[in-house]
Amino acid sequence: MNFPDIWFYYLNIRFYNVSRVAISLFGLNIYWYGVIIAFAVFLGSYITTREAKRTGQNPEIYSDFLFWIIPGGIIGARLYYIIFSSSQNITDIFDFRTGGLAIYGMIIGSTIMAFLFCKRRKINFGKLLDTSVFALVLGQSIGRFGNFINREAFGVYTNNIFALRYRVDQLNFLPPELANTIINYNGVDYVQVHPTFLYESFFNLILFTFLIFFRKHKKFEGHLLMIYLVGYGTVRAFLETLRTDSLMIGQFRVSVIFSIIIVVLGILGILYNLKVKKVQGN
Repeated sequence: MNFPDIWFYYLNIRFYNVSRVAISLFGLNIYWYGVIIAFAVFLGSYITTREAKRTGQNPEIYSDFLFWIIPGGIIGARLYYIIFSSSQNITDIFDFRTGGLAIYGMIIGSTIMAFLFCKRRKINFGKLLDTSVFALVLGQSIGRFGNFINREAFGVYTNNIFALRYRVDQLNFLPPELANTIINYNGVDYVQVHPTFLYESFFNLILFTFLIFFRKHKKFEGHLLMIYLVGYGTVRAFLETLRTDSLMIGQFRVSVIFSIIIVVLGILGILYNLKVKKVQGN
């Protein structure tokens, strides 16, 4: 009897024989996670180019920017994970195939590279961020499906309509808080969890749509990026409390702390710039 690998129990959506490997070339496994991220980068680059043209900018600037932001984002994501992970050390920074990438590290690394790029090319930092934010938020939405296939970034036990079941024997790690909630179905053990990656993907898509509609009404350069910080930070702070794989500082979840920080920075940034614009208008 064939049992589903991944199962939205109450929605009766089942996935069978879900492999993490998309294809093997000359003995090297190409994982779906990497394929999905590559697609997100490609789509993000296309959207950014379109936005640059719409706003009267030279799209070639953003083609060049891509070669700055990709390595900066990847190294930032990896370094952030290693710093706050108890299972790895700094010498593992380039060991990407073992997993361990943190979205906030990617944001930090990308922002640093964006700042350096703007300084070098004498480009308005806020305008570049507003042009690129659509790629960022949509890329996050798409990238979360890599977590779906990898059976990771899920939450605690739930019995709600979106409850997701994973086979225990296919998990890289069984969180201790789920050990007492294992469900046995015809001899196969499952965990039934919040699909937090799916929640985040959905809310990122909503945020992307809102930014598309709001972009014509922005009041200053950097406005869209600050709205993103407030929106994403708020959603992530809540969803992080449901997850079972949070990076920790003592008893505190790192991503909750960072989410609160970026929400505050986003709000203060919006208020400050609107005040400056009002003063300048007078």
